[in-house]
Amino acid sequence: MQRRDFLKASASVLVLGPFVIAGIGRSSDPYSRAFFAERVGTWFEVRPACLLELVAVEDGPASTQLDQFTLLFRGDARDALTDGTPSLRAESGEAIDLFLQRRADDAADARYSASFAVSRPLSAASCARA
Repeated sequence: MQRRDFLKASASVLVLGPFVIAGIGRSSDPYSRAFFAERVGTWFEVRPACLLELVAVEDGPASTQLDQFTLLFRGDARDALTDGTPSLRAESGEAIDLFLQRRADDAADARYSASFAVSRPLSAASCARA
């Protein structure tokens, strides 16, 4: 993914509201990297008979203030979705609203991505004065 595409997608995610900006490292938080990293290879239901598999969690540009990452999904090309914010239901039952962008498809699958820029919590060291 090119940096420009990542930044454009990240800006779109930030517009969705403060519910995307959350603490890092809590796997129970459905908008954290840890939540998705534990679910790589699992399926999310978008609507009846339309499933997306989470195939990867890719690192975004390095930042000391933000945890930036992109989720990559694949689904059946016959059930292709347009860019938008569907509600996905994880196998574990959580309902998650994600802004999905259509990517270039391969021969059999439709591909999608969702980019995140999640604020990192402040540490005591980052607040200390020199």
